[in-house]
Amino acid sequence: MKSDNILQTALLNVFTDIVEFSVKAVQYFGRGTLAGMQVRLSRLILHPTKEEFRDITERIVRHAKIVDHVAVATELIKADKSRKETRLRQEQNLQLQCEGWLRPSNARVIQQDQAQKRLSGTCEWIWTNRMFMDWYTAPSLSASDKLMCICGTHGCGKSVLASFIIDRLWKNQLHALFFAFSGTNANQQNLDGLIRSLLWQLLQTTASEKSVGILHSLMLRGRPLTSELWEVFNKMAVFVTEPVYCVVDGVDECKDAIQELIRNIFNFLNAHSNFRFILLGRPHAFQAVDSIRHTLEICPALTEGDIDTVIETRIVKSKILSLPKLRDTIFKTLREQSDGNFLWIKLMLGQLNRSLTLAEVSMRLHNLPHDLEAAYEDFILELVERLDPSELDLARKVLAFITVSQRPLSLNEFQHLHAADAMSICPHENDSFQDHLLLEPRRILDVCGDLINITDGRLRLVHFSVKEFLVRPETQWLQGNSRKIMRFRVPLEDTHRSFGAACAEYLKTSDYGSLLNDSDTSPRLEKYYPFLDYSSRYMITHLNQSGPPSAPILEKIDRFLSSDRFISWLELFVMNIVEDESLHSQADEFQMFGDWLDNDWRPEKLSVSKVSARLEGELTKRTQQYGQNDSRAEQLRLFLGILKDTNTLPNSRGSQAAGTCAAESLGGSTDISPILHILRNEVPLPLQLKVNLLLRLQYYLQKVQVLTDPLKILFRLILQKASVIPVYALLLIGDFYRKVNKFEQALDIYSAALTKMNTQETPTKFLVLHLTGRTYSDLSQHDEALEYFNKALTGRKKILEPEHRDILATIYWIGITHYKFGQLNKALEYLGKSLIGREKVLGPKHESTLSSVHWIGSIYFELGQYNKALEYFEKALAGEEKVLGPEHKDTLSSISWIGSTYYELGQFNKALEYFEKFLIGREEVLGSEYKSILWSVCRAGSTYYELGQYNKALEYFERALVEQEKVPGLEHEDILPLVYWTGITYYRLNQNNKALEYMKKFLAGYEKLFGQENEKTLWTVYQIGIVYDHLEQYDEALEYYQKALAGREKVLGPEHEDTLEVAADLRELQEKLSDMESSMELQGELSDMEPSMECQETLSDTESFGRLQETLSNAEPSG
Repeated sequence: MKSDNILQTALLNVFTDIVEFSVKAVQYFGRGTLAGMQVRLSRLILHPTKEEFRDITERIVRHAKIVDHVAVATELIKADKSRKETRLRQEQNLQLQCEGWLRPSNARVIQQDQAQKRLSGTCEWIWTNRMFMDWYTAPSLSASDKLMCICGTHGCGKSVLASFIIDRLWKNQLHALFFAFSGTNANQQNLDGLIRSLLWQLLQTTASEKSVGILHSLMLRGRPLTSELWEVFNKMAVFVTEPVYCVVDGVDECKDAIQELIRNIFNFLNAHSNFRFILLGRPHAFQAVDSIRHTLEICPALTEGDIDTVIETRIVKSKILSLPKLRDTIFKTLREQSDGNFLWIKLMLGQLNRSLTLAEVSMRLHNLPHDLEAAYEDFILELVERLDPSELDLARKVLAFITVSQRPLSLNEFQHLHAADAMSICPHENDSFQDHLLLEPRRILDVCGDLINITDGRLRLVHFSVKEFLVRPETQWLQGNSRKIMRFRVPLEDTHRSFGAACAEYLKTSDYGSLLNDSDTSPRLEKYYPFLDYSSRYMITHLNQSGPPSAPILEKIDRFLSSDRFISWLELFVMNIVEDESLHSQADEFQMFGDWLDNDWRPEKLSVSKVSARLEGELTKRTQQYGQNDSRAEQLRLFLGILKDTNTLPNSRGSQAAGTCAAESLGGSTDISPILHILRNEVPLPLQLKVNLLLRLQYYLQKVQVLTDPLKILFRLILQKASVIPVYALLLIGDFYRKVNKFEQALDIYSAALTKMNTQETPTKFLVLHLTGRTYSDLSQHDEALEYFNKALTGRKKILEPEHRDILATIYWIGITHYKFGQLNKALEYLGKSLIGREKVLGPKHESTLSSVHWIGSIYFELGQYNKALEYFEKALAGEEKVLGPEHKDTLSSISWIGSTYYELGQFNKALEYFEKFLIGREEVLGSEYKSILWSVCRAGSTYYELGQYNKALEYFERALVEQEKVPGLEHEDILPLVYWTGITYYRLNQNNKALEYMKKFLAGYEKLFGQENEKTLWTVYQIGIVYDHLEQYDEALEYYQKALAGREKVLGPEHEDTLEVAADLRELQEKLSDMESSMELQGELSDMEPSMECQETLSDTESFGRLQETLSNAEPSG
């Protein structure tokens, strides 16, 4: 109340009224005697509005009401103010959350760093350039008129120009957004980093509640995809009505396709007339784009005034270079040789300024390098001549590590990296980590000369062209002065190997505990272990790029896996990727890391089983120390369960699931109540709960075998929260549905995921399209499968390298689908492409490569090119036995196909050898209930048949007939070939009645499947007629011939060759019956004259079966 003047005044009025009333009352009652006072009091009670008090009482009432109203108004004002303050705090908190979630690069720091390099008076030419001013002042025309590109060679001043344009726009109080791509910072190398930065800057520009709300809504849905960020950028731009200028520098250092950047910008500019974009980069970046209408090339003619200013200013600041004897000569020489390159001028002035005498200045001036590459050679050569061996080693490592680093390192981070590298190379038991820290970290600048600098607290190469110089091919270092500085060449694989080994050493020696269970340790870790964040995130990235593993690096990884810190790193790594929601890209990294470890040639090679054993040991330790239900033990149990279940997955060509498989229980709980409890939390979920949710969901879905009611409840709850649940959760559910053969439900889940990502063009979306194609393939809906595979392939080609393993996987499955469709030449084309790519990317012995080899063999088999098929099957088998082992499903599958190929080649003994080998191995691995085993049993039986071992053949056929009842999901159609083979085997064994029994079963099956007028059914009727004919049961034969003829005349027509074939056999039988009838009549007439005699015209058994075989040859199943 003290601070509310209005309320104080109102209360003071009431107080004054009361005082005045009191005075009047005293005067009124104090007059006369006591009796008079009593009379006046009685009158006042009877007439309270007595004239003496009416005015004052009315004022008191009126002022009291005013106090009430003022008090209420004051409280309302306070409440409104409090609400506004609360809303402001909430908006500020939301903005802080959005900033933490977007993680944008600090564009203002980058811009200011470049702006500080600009000398007063330079870059002004851009504001008089006609093309630039047309862009700057253009009315609301087409998108192409609002996009301008400025290009120039490295060192020509593009970045300084970009910062100047932004600076001038800001000074003119115009809205301007800035971003700079960087080839030395992974966070500034792609379109995702660009749009995050632009979004954050636009949020600062608009600062509206609606803009924050839009961004916050996206934040609640988890990590966004790049296309989602562009979509939000579009939505937020609607709230800005003033002109907005976007300046993007370093386009040539962007790793994403320039076409994708231009497409996004054009789409945006078409929707927003008040926005303009300007792109700066080297010329080659824009060569692939023909839709850019306005391109300005920075040439010496445009910047000669600036060149003069830079040279003059720098000379004036130098005591040596400004000497009268030198000044004009230096100015003229640098101006003539600079070719408009500011970076070259800066470096040359630095070199000249280090001269000790006039003679040295003249010598240096006379021997100036002609371009940047020559300048870098001279600088490094000077380092070689100036530094002692230890300083040279430090300079070399600084340049090498900065070159391959995934992001710029702080000086403190590099100091710890350097120490970890030293301990990794020469470990000593008595040395501590502190012993290897640089005593004077800033000496790094001294030993590296002009090649590096420190901006915003991080080490960077002075220019991207330095990196390009250092990583040149070795052949370019063998010429001129480069040969003398060869030690400074950065061999990428070796440098990544050293970097990865240093990361492993750092992670092994640092004490960072369990962040998954103790989030309060994060601030402490950042202080005491500054290199922990980088090493935990990027260790495997560096190892993946380090070439084939060597013994030393494998031993280091082995020691790290055996250390106490391995579990802590695993938890920290999972937290990092869940926080970033980079599961898809990190899955690629882990897959590459697994492939990298597969190249371990040592007898005791690293393996998943080793990792599992390490986890099991730690789980036992934690359980004993903390108890069975403690979160530290429970989290580790989930890790171990997922790892073990994944390791039991037979990653074979026939597996149904996309990446999980149920395994035997590890004793962990499969209760879903913890998952339900997590989902009931308010979103967004804290990081620890996100990790917990994904771990539990993955673990649980790997354990269960059937779709239970609790599971349906869980899935419904997840779908209800689909907008805020990561899409990976939907993929886990879809994967589970495929595992339990609920393919229609899997399609529903994938459809929901695609709806969630409708407008996105991201790896995850194309993964869902690919999995949708796989699911349609499982359903034998090949048209739909091809449609989705082609969509996935088109999308993946837009955002991935041409030979990325995901692209090759989709090409592979398109080939498989064409194979199932019977389009063998198309299948061969696609599988051939997948094989070439996989051999190059994964290597000839990778199991995915071997799978492509196998399927190409299958195509040649179906094409009847059996020798070619055999070549591919044997190549696949040789690799599979080595990589997968002799008892793996894929290995056994190749063995079976080799047997089939030998069968088709007529080499029955060879075929039998492989079939028997397959059956022994297959039953040991899977048991006898699998369909592929039945197929091979039939094949083995048919091989014995071809070898004339009919009893042995019958043994296999009857065994298959018994075992087929155990095969789940086996259709009647699948066993009909087996029934057929059993029938003809009985025929060969002269067990005619049994033969007819099976032939009739064969016919009944065909009639049920295909109808009585189907060609296959009519063919079977015809075959039974032939069997009766040869058994001399002519009435039955006549019946079946007539039935077959009637059907074929109706279905095929009377002139069809198959119809004529039946008609010919029917006539022959009728003639035979007529002859037999005439013969019997004649025999009756001659019975009294001649003794009876046997008919000599009966066909021998061999001749009879020969005809049967000739007729039935087309019926033999091909497997």
